[in-house]
Amino acid sequence: FLGAWLFKRKISLIYNAADVIVPVSLMLAEELVKEFSVDEKKIKTIYNFYNAADYKILSLQAVEPTLQHIFDNFYTAITVGRLEVEKNIGNLLYVISAVRQNLPGFKLIVVGTGSLLEEYIGICQKLELSYFDYRTGKLDITKAVDIYFLGYQTNPHKYVARASLFCLPSLNEGFPNTLAEAMITGTVVVSSDCQSGPGEILGYENKYGILLPVLIANYSDKVWASSIEALINNWQETKKYVAHAQERMQQFSAEKIIPQWKSVIDNT
Repeated sequence: FLGAWLFKRKISLIYNAADVIVPVSLMLAEELVKEFSVDEKKIKTIYNFYNAADYKILSLQAVEPTLQHIFDNFYTAITVGRLEVEKNIGNLLYVISAVRQNLPGFKLIVVGTGSLLEEYIGICQKLELSYFDYRTGKLDITKAVDIYFLGYQTNPHKYVARASLFCLPSLNEGFPNTLAEAMITGTVVVSSDCQSGPGEILGYENKYGILLPVLIANYSDKVWASSIEALINNWQETKKYVAHAQERMQQFSAEKIIPQWKSVIDNT
């Protein structure tokens, strides 16, 4: 208890000594005020900005023939992130298994490394999901599997752009760049309504993508599975999210965000 109090006190003193504090989301701003007693008058929320043209160029790079075959012939979900507890990919594996009961060709691609890879492979084995492990396997165009663990990729955007759905199952975020980048590259997004960021990017009307309850086993996993199935089963309708999402991301362009930084600097 004392350690937590001292930590909060230290954060409060450091932040309040600043002339201005710039969090990347409104929820983070609220947390600074409520949890760390930061002076609300010093806070100015400014979202991250993105150069859409750069991401679109990266998304056009070629992928391995085996994965191109998968994208061309199967509905796929993709997630990008560290293989750690807060990214919640283990629970996403259970959702994918449930989806495959009705859509047996559905596949998941996981981009990222982390300490939980062995645990996730164990979940695949438990659920009888076949998998590719980048550490030991070699992609084989004649042998499609259910789950692809691709490890770290310098350009994940070329995979994201080709997937049917981008899934963000995180338990918490700051401002999820991977979600924003998926929207730019034209992939339909399904996200956890975690603290913080996804709700501020997507809104709560399901116009730009699907925002779902935080993914928790035996609680919201069925909602996730049924939502993903509905998106795939109504694919022509689902594709409408792409145009709406790209329109939304124009609000996060350099042209929109940099003047906000200029204003903060000029008035500090």
